[in-house]
Amino acid sequence: MKKAAVIILAALIALTTSLAASAKYDAFSKIEVTPDVHLIDDDTTQEQGGSGNPIQYVEGYGVGYSSLNDIVYFPDVDFGENGAKQMTIFFSYGHDDGSATTLDVYIDDYENSEPVCSFEIGFTGGWESTFAQEITADCNIPGGVHTVYVQFTNDRSGSFTYITFTEADPVEVPEPETTEDIAEEAPVVAAETFDPVVATAAIAAASAALIATLSKKNKSK
Repeated sequence: MKKAAVIILAALIALTTSLAASAKYDAFSKIEVTPDVHLIDDDTTQEQGGSGNPIQYVEGYGVGYSSLNDIVYFPDVDFGENGAKQMTIFFSYGHDDGSATTLDVYIDDYENSEPVCSFEIGFTGGWESTFAQEITADCNIPGGVHTVYVQFTNDRSGSFTYITFTEADPVEVPEPETTEDIAEEAPVVAAETFDPVVATAAIAAASAALIATLSKKNKSK
């Protein structure tokens, strides 16, 4: 029994180590936009925010020339056991006209799932990363290793240089009750006292009544 428990524990440790090793990013540290960032460009919307250019990495801006439907994604992000309750994006937006860029964030599947959070970001002072501000939104992301997709959802463009997440609070799991706990909680029901004299008298009375009933039926025939 002890040997089996050791084997199971070793397997769990190996699995956890394997998952951690396969993760590329720590969700709770800054996940930087770098020249090799993963991008999905919608070439039909390049005039709707991107000034005719595909989305791309731009030094001093992070992501640049973003247009409607363009996506920046980060594979293999490790959210640990508890997942995340907030996402923060370091974003810059240069239109000082009351407009705003809108973003949706998806986990693992941006085509067939609902966004875990959304952003609406107005003027931050300029387009360069020196004008960027940290913008935070609530989310609910499960633990484990996931791909994070950030999609631009209107034609107002914008740039960002990193994202990060706030870890969710651990879920408290109640300890299972033991047989001793159940026994202590069970109500004590007092057993009724059995009186053989009373029981015998009751049986005799019932028998006499039954005999009398049968006798009447026989006479009526």
